[in-house]
Amino acid sequence: EHCKKIFKRVAKKKNFGNGRFVRTLLEQAWLKQAQRIIKEAEGGTVTKEDLTNFKVEDFDVNVDKNIGKERKLGFIR
Repeated sequence: EHCKKIFKRVAKKKNFGNGRFVRTLLEQAWLKQAQRIIKEAEGGTVTKEDLTNFKVEDFDVNVDKNIGKERKLGFIR
């Protein structure tokens, strides 16, 4: 549900490309997940469940950062 809300919000923006957006969202969520696991483990054990499950807060990332920006194609001269 949380991701669905994010997708609905950004899909309305100009130049929205959902494939790139989803990949970026997942990459940012993986980073937040890793940071959360390290912080929560604090020398303890990390379970398989910790590594394979996201929490809602892992998706609290800056999704608006690159949405709507014009992308330049071609070679730089």
